[in-house]
Amino acid sequence: MDLRTPIFKLSDKDIFTLDDCTLGTLIFGAIGSGKTSGPGELIARAFLRHGFGGLVLTGKVNETKRWIEYAKKEKRLKDLVIFSPTKENYLQFNPLLYELRSKTGGREVDNLAGLFTTTMQMSGRATMQSGGGSQDPFWVWAMERLLKSAMHLLILSGKDLTMTNIIKVIRDIPIESETDGRTASMLEVYEHWTGCEDYEARTELEEWGKKSFTIHCLMWALHNAVAKSELRTYDVIKTYFLSEFPRLGSKTRSGITEQLYAFIDPFRTGILAECFTEGLSEELLPEKTYTENKIVVLDFSVKEWLNVGIISQGLYKYMWQKCIERRDTTRFPNPVFLFQDEYQLFSNRYDNLFQSTSRESKACNVVITQNLPNLYATTGGHNPKDYVHSLLGNLGTKIYCANDEEQTNLFAAKSIGQSFKTKNQFNFGGDTERSGGSFSDQRNFQVEPVEFTTFRRGGPQNNFKVDAIVTSTGKKFSNQKNHLRTVFKQNQNN
Repeated sequence: MDLRTPIFKLSDKDIFTLDDCTLGTLIFGAIGSGKTSGPGELIARAFLRHGFGGLVLTGKVNETKRWIEYAKKEKRLKDLVIFSPTKENYLQFNPLLYELRSKTGGREVDNLAGLFTTTMQMSGRATMQSGGGSQDPFWVWAMERLLKSAMHLLILSGKDLTMTNIIKVIRDIPIESETDGRTASMLEVYEHWTGCEDYEARTELEEWGKKSFTIHCLMWALHNAVAKSELRTYDVIKTYFLSEFPRLGSKTRSGITEQLYAFIDPFRTGILAECFTEGLSEELLPEKTYTENKIVVLDFSVKEWLNVGIISQGLYKYMWQKCIERRDTTRFPNPVFLFQDEYQLFSNRYDNLFQSTSRESKACNVVITQNLPNLYATTGGHNPKDYVHSLLGNLGTKIYCANDEEQTNLFAAKSIGQSFKTKNQFNFGGDTERSGGSFSDQRNFQVEPVEFTTFRRGGPQNNFKVDAIVTSTGKKFSNQKNHLRTVFKQNQNN
């Protein structure tokens, strides 16, 4: 599909093309402003009508039903894939298994660990804080190193890369102490095994090694390491597990491991274990959204599933983003979309990087939220305001619906910009000779912040009309301005 292809209309004279859509779209609007049922529905149905595949994240309980209705109206029901924990024959998506199957960068342990840490930040489990509440990246770096080392060890030893095995590796790391005879004996077993040449004695030592999963994996890792790169990896993880990590203070070790356990534990029971740690359903492969134009709806609404909904959707979203970035658009040129209503529930610090290359990937990103403070509060980390404004700067199209949040309305007014306006000034003196008038040009907002508080919010009282102002990078609208005041109609049945 050519980037000049018209996708939807804002007015009879203002057409949005695929090129406009790939710049990314931000929709701001207060609760009940009509942002979802007005511009949100127009854009969503336009994507379906033009054959886009894509991914839909669900914050509200009725979001899945909304997309089923969209698909019915646009004759795309056959392309809809509902990933739900409540279906009798629910689908499964094991992200580790999927990444290990990847023929590109997905097999890199750094990327696998990034999958975890990005999702941790979304779920709020990785607090990135040390004692006293001060932000300290040490804990995240240390946790990532532990996670990467465990993954390297499992892969090199030929063991299954599962949540359970990661925990078993961490749990069985030998920590020397004066009273821990078992740990001392396991280290001795390992040392004897590495220097033993007698087959029977070596086999017996291997049986002893099974008493510690970590030692057992180290034995097999050394056995399997043949290539120079594998031997180098083995030396690094052996030093980490037998020397560097054990030498950390007990409180430090506990802080690192507990932070990792807090994230992994939910994957050992319940919905996350059933849906994300076992099989890999073909219907859920992210590449299906561009090879077969499937629309995957993640039916784990946050309002219903709370933190489980955030973790599950965060995992799949990250995998989908990486997949879209890797794809060859010369072979698979069809556009895809990422639709995130209640975006503040799903934001993560990878989104900005994804958005910065979305045009090249022909990915149309739509984010809908109420206001700026929502995004500040959920971003976290260092300088959340700088990050949020960087992301918003990369979303080329902005749609402002009714809002009464001061910072958001000021942001909207500033993004639209200022212009010179002629104002009359009158001076009144003590007598008529000193009285008079003058004219002056002053710079003022093209749209004053207060105007957004008066927009119509749809519904029968407004004849189902939603007022909004639209801006788009590098675009001059039919009114010869950089912004367009327009009306979106709700309840469109055609």
